[in-house]
Amino acid sequence: MIENAFPRAILLLTGAVLLAGCGNLFSAEVQDSSVALTRDFSGLPGTGRLPGAPAGPVPNVPTTTLPPARGTFNADIPLSGKNQGGTFQVTSLVTLNGADVAMSSSSGDLAGVSAAVLQVYDASADPTGSQAQTIATYTRPASGPPDPSRIHFLKSGDVNLADYLADQKMGLQLVLTVQGTVDFPQQDWTAALTLDFYVDSKAEGP
Repeated sequence: MIENAFPRAILLLTGAVLLAGCGNLFSAEVQDSSVALTRDFSGLPGTGRLPGAPAGPVPNVPTTTLPPARGTFNADIPLSGKNQGGTFQVTSLVTLNGADVAMSSSSGDLAGVSAAVLQVYDASADPTGSQAQTIATYTRPASGPPDPSRIHFLKSGDVNLADYLADQKMGLQLVLTVQGTVDFPQQDWTAALTLDFYVDSKAEGP
């Protein structure tokens, strides 16, 4: 489970509402180019999910896509809609700049990950993530050894995450593809997932 956060976004939104209420100011807009949050993301498949895999590092694994791991990201902030008195209309654009995954376990590494996809879905309407949209991808570098401690995702597309976050229903799905020597914990494991967001919030008066 990934929970809470966006403290700076709350300040941004509060500031926009306050600015929009100053005198005859019709609207106000605030931006933050980088809001980074790190949360635990559990349920990533261990080497025990590989057929016939022994304990410890597994050599010579053919290209294999592991079962997806899923979690939800909750945020108690009004990123869209009207304030309680109906005075201001708030709209927000929240997109992903990038993401990082680091293994929380002291054993194992991520060098065996050849590709990965990070997806978003509506956890309320689509609990299995069948309609998930890709928001970031990773491909193991073709030249030079990969960083065994983390994988860095590059942004893919411009999905607006504000509606998912505002309704506290943003589901995240992480799919790993492995190849070569895979040195994960044997049991399902937890990663430290860092999401870096761009936030643009606007409050408009009547």
